[in-house]
Amino acid sequence: PSGEYLTKCLVDALVAMGTEYHDYGVLTTPQLHYLVRNTNLVHPGTPLAVENYYKEISTSFEELVQGALIEEGALNELTVDGANGVGALILKALMKHMKGNNLQVNITYDGTQGGVLNEECGADFVKTRQQPPSGEIGRMGAFQLIHLFFL
Repeated sequence: PSGEYLTKCLVDALVAMGTEYHDYGVLTTPQLHYLVRNTNLVHPGTPLAVENYYKEISTSFEELVQGALIEEGALNELTVDGANGVGALILKALMKHMKGNNLQVNITYDGTQGGVLNEECGADFVKTRQQPPSGEIGRMGAFQLIHLFFL
């Protein structure tokens, strides 16, 4: 909840100092790292589009699985605990770029039901409480659970 306020404070300070900036909106920490690294090292001084991140991640995923997981029946459905955080929103956007596989992705605790970040869900909850998340995802078997320290 504090993100918008902190962003406004930062933008106000940057404007007051006459500093050039580019606002990418809401991002996950790994997305921010990707954009900063590529802006500084790969394309110095040129703000990148967030779309570049989605394209690179989705292409890398496709190359990694090369259809093998789907074709062999090992993985055709994936349930991700979004912990009511920004990662769930980003995963939904990323899935629009995923092509060429039949992977069905289900996101639980995606924040659309008004949940609080990591409340009874998410990897941080599991780590600190040493128990599975509540709800349907908490009743899944160990091999069905995937907690994504995302993107």
